Amino acid sequence: MAVSTIDPAAVLQADLIAAAADNGSAVRVVHTGTVRVTYSCTLPERDEPISDEIEFGITAPVVIRRGAYIDLWLTLRTLHGTKFERPANDVTGHMGVVVAGPVDAEPTAYGLTNVEPARIGHGVLLSGAHTRFLAEEPGLYTFAPGHRVVVVNGGTDGPRTICDLEGRPVPATQTLVV
Repeated sequence: MAVSTIDPAAVLQADLIAAAADNGSAVRVVHTGTVRVTYSCTLPERDEPISDEIEFGITAPVVIRRGAYIDLWLTLRTLHGTKFERPANDVTGHMGVVVAGPVDAEPTAYGLTNVEPARIGHGVLLSGAHTRFLAEEPGLYTFAPGHRVVVVNGGTDGPRTICDLEGRPVPATQTLVV
């Protein structure tokens, strides 16, 4: 007696990957992965850096054709409560994205912004960061928060918090280039 061992989820995933690849560069299937990573952060109000765990979300296409652009969208959420009130769109920033796979790179994603006001004692969500790169080689690419994150309070000339990755990059999501 033969028993089927086909996993329906695997079949669905294979169908989605095939459908996305058939669409050329018009990818409709994306995945968002979230990771928590520890950084050493230098804050304007402190002399010594502090170790801080930060949550990141990275959204990437599941599959894309070789020669198309991989668009990456990022969010950053602080896990500690902020000490300062800030109006919406007052906190901005940028960060690197570690790309590993057939080609290694670290493009910078710009556009992090707090769309909601920052409230004392609560974490702050920054969203809207974007970067892209040309997928010239086929294979599996992974994406992790980068080696440096820069956050600016109160406009482009405001005080900066600079955070450097402690340890190795932690992949959040991946893209298959076919």
